[in-house]
Amino acid sequence: MANHGLPSLPSLPSSARSRDLKPCECGCSGLTQRRFVPGHDSILKAWRIRVERDVVKLEDIPHDGLRAAVARELGLAKPLTKAELKARKKAEAEAKAREIAEMPIKNVG
Repeated sequence: MANHGLPSLPSLPSSARSRDLKPCECGCSGLTQRRFVPGHDSILKAWRIRVERDVVKLEDIPHDGLRAAVARELGLAKPLTKAELKARKKAEAEAKAREIAEMPIKNVG
């Protein structure tokens, strides 16, 4: 494209959009910007299929978080109480604080 003799415009500073980290929905306690840590959606799907087909019982799923996630997927989970929601938000905030604390500090200059 010709600029017809006009000087080019300076580049604007990039505004890197920072997305908040949230817990993986499979219940693994991993942090992600999306619903799942890569690959964990298939873990959840595999357990859900096994429960649906009566290969395993919901109680036999080894990880509490994963068991709760499968129950949610199957529509078996009861809605969270206010206390449970508060506890979940507190855990998410603590996980985010740990993530920030573990970030390397860059030396400037």
